[in-house]
Amino acid sequence: MYFGPENFCIFMKGEFCIDVREEEVGEETTYLLKEELSIEEAWTYDFPDEVRVDYCNVTVEGQEWIIGVVHEMVESIPLLLIATKNGNLSVVKKLSI
Repeated sequence: MYFGPENFCIFMKGEFCIDVREEEVGEETTYLLKEELSIEEAWTYDFPDEVRVDYCNVTVEGQEWIIGVVHEMVESIPLLLIATKNGNLSVVKKLSI
């Protein structure tokens, strides 16, 4: 599963009632070791040692939002969704496989 601007806009509307236009969304993918995830709560989950994280971000009304979806590397299975607002954790959802 790829978490891109379209998914980000849908999530922001559904979760936070915030309208975002796709062209305003920045995106990035990174590959990390589990212990490199900056959200310590993620370390408690039974994840593989290496993961892929798809990030999307936008600033709306002076608020910076970043949504990251942690994926298993080989089969690209989504494991965890992390949302931050101005650097503060807003949502952590373990995704069901």
